[in-house]
Amino acid sequence: MLRSVSAFEVYRKVYSNVNHAGRVAELLILREDMPRSLANCVNEVVTNLASVRNDHSRETSGARAYCRPTCTTAASTQSSSRACTRGSSISSSA
Repeated sequence: MLRSVSAFEVYRKVYSNVNHAGRVAELLILREDMPRSLANCVNEVVTNLASVRNDHSRETSGARAYCRPTCTTAASTQSSSRACTRGSSISSSA
């Protein structure tokens, strides 16, 4: 699974050589500093919604208000203090 999203090398850098399903899920779902994680994607969606906001965008504002705290709360439960960064060997394109 990690190789399919080009995250295997980052996983090894962040978590050493320990293979653990919970850590794989954390990397792919909760880590905002991982470009292809769900949390990072949600943050990108929120940013994009904010950039297209206009006077008729009440629904957009509501989605933004809902997404950001949910993503931040989930990411704050991470167990690892080491970070993978955007400058890693993984590109941020999907």
